[in-house]
Amino acid sequence: MEMENIDTALQISLIAQKRLVVQCPDESRLVSLISDMILKPSNLQYHVVELTDEPSIDDLVLPFSEANVVIWKGIQQTSKEYQKKLYLFFMQLDQFDLLTKRESGEPITINDTKVTLPEPFTIIITMMHKYYKTNKLYPLLKEKFWFLINYVESEDSSSPFHRSSYRPHLNVPYKSLRSESDKIYIAPVIQQYMYSLVVFSRTHRLCSLSPKTTRLPTTSIENLHLLARTVVAFNNYLITQDLPNATNLPLNYVSGDIAKVVFRQLASWLIDWEYNTVYSTLKPERGGRAKKYHEETNDYNSFSESPEVSSIALSSNAQRDFMKLEIATLTGNWYGSEWRFVRSYLVGAQSKLEKDSPTGYTNMIVDETLMAVRPPL
Repeated sequence: MEMENIDTALQISLIAQKRLVVQCPDESRLVSLISDMILKPSNLQYHVVELTDEPSIDDLVLPFSEANVVIWKGIQQTSKEYQKKLYLFFMQLDQFDLLTKRESGEPITINDTKVTLPEPFTIIITMMHKYYKTNKLYPLLKEKFWFLINYVESEDSSSPFHRSSYRPHLNVPYKSLRSESDKIYIAPVIQQYMYSLVVFSRTHRLCSLSPKTTRLPTTSIENLHLLARTVVAFNNYLITQDLPNATNLPLNYVSGDIAKVVFRQLASWLIDWEYNTVYSTLKPERGGRAKKYHEETNDYNSFSESPEVSSIALSSNAQRDFMKLEIATLTGNWYGSEWRFVRSYLVGAQSKLEKDSPTGYTNMIVDETLMAVRPPL
């Protein structure tokens, strides 16, 4: 099931011509599984690039013409300056997508390097759980990737039998499904629901602590529509594959449930208030119990109850006073709140490892948004 989720996400990304992120405990292991279980059986050409040494943009562009899927490893270990260069690179690549149809086969020029993108084409970056909180990506670079899939290998998925028996999606008609997705109808009430989800998440009180990295960009509304339409189109295609003689597709519209699912997937990747490390590193009060993740095991069950921790991890009383003052000035979101209650709230809002979430970590803003904004009946 875990590899099937990655396969489905990859096919949807290829249909919509969007980029994908996969988070996992072990990048090398993940790349091996994706190549052996999905890319090779599907006859999709691929190329793996190690970013740890920060290769030049020209070196990154060279394999594009020979691969349908380019996998970038080690992006979390790169410097912020290099990630800014990658963002500018994607700005050039996206500008090409706006001005010229990829299907034309015309070469593009990036940093004086000419390359012809194949059809289909996408870029996947792999990330590791243990760097999720410490090695944050450049926020604008995150927006260049559609959504994140969390992968945790189970005993069944790692067995030789499962690897040999898994059947990926083959011969997917990407161009025709791209056209079909444009025909999927999104009712005004569903569009209003999606818009309300974005607005509510942007006005959450935690957003005031890190507005630039927490508030969804306005382009996310368009991406929500595209993701929802593509999911419906691909699901319809799978049904016709199982029922070759079917004449009526089950859905030609986006339902409220689908809108809810795609919002959780997209928003969980982009919304992250913990870029503000001043508040996201607060510890529980004295006498509280804190769970600690043992990174060396890379296991979701490797939690242990720690002993009593100090009341607050601050270097000085002056820093604590600064935090209290900053909260007090954000009157719109925190007006009348006492510091001890605010600190307790912030500790509870910190993300925790959770294998069933889209990113592998909890996200209070997304959860509270979905609870507060109900889908239409």
